[in-house]
Amino acid sequence: MSNVPGDGSAEPEPPPAFEPVEYRDSLPVYLVWLVAMVVLTVCAVAFWPTWGPTPLLVFGSAAVAAALRVLRRRVRLRITEEGIIDRTGWYSPGLIPWEDVVDVRPGPWGYVQLDLTEASSFWERQTPLRQLHMMSAQLWGLSPATISSLGLAASRRTILRAMEVGMDRHALASLRREAELPPGEDAGGGSAAL
Repeated sequence: MSNVPGDGSAEPEPPPAFEPVEYRDSLPVYLVWLVAMVVLTVCAVAFWPTWGPTPLLVFGSAAVAAALRVLRRRVRLRITEEGIIDRTGWYSPGLIPWEDVVDVRPGPWGYVQLDLTEASSFWERQTPLRQLHMMSAQLWGLSPATISSLGLAASRRTILRAMEVGMDRHALASLRREAELPPGEDAGGGSAAL
């Protein structure tokens, strides 16, 4: 059997598997943050002793958080076949399925904004603290689903491109699944209404 295009005997090749893309904490960003917080802590305690333990608590806890990010460097953003898994901050929504995403676009201040099909259903799936963050983001003119690229070891352009590729792959896989259905069937398993 020959696999010459156009002879009718060639079977279509399956699409290549989608390799998840992962982005970790940026080492330079968090090293600078760590050094800055240590310097602020030392200066505040040494030069303004009347402030008491407040600088130590504020700047010291920020230094500890930066040190943990430097030492652990966890995956904070993962783009998979299912969607975007956002763990960039405590307020991050977790999995955002591709079915919910209409478009990705750059936002101000290093954010990536996601336009959603149903913002209200996305809102209802979030915890009250995450909803509070989403409200504050909307006050600044951002969409409810925003992802910060500032602390990641990749540029915003690279992250946007990976998300666009993920959306395209998901759309192509959805079309292929629909093409495999017998006539008269919809994607939900029932008969299509005529």
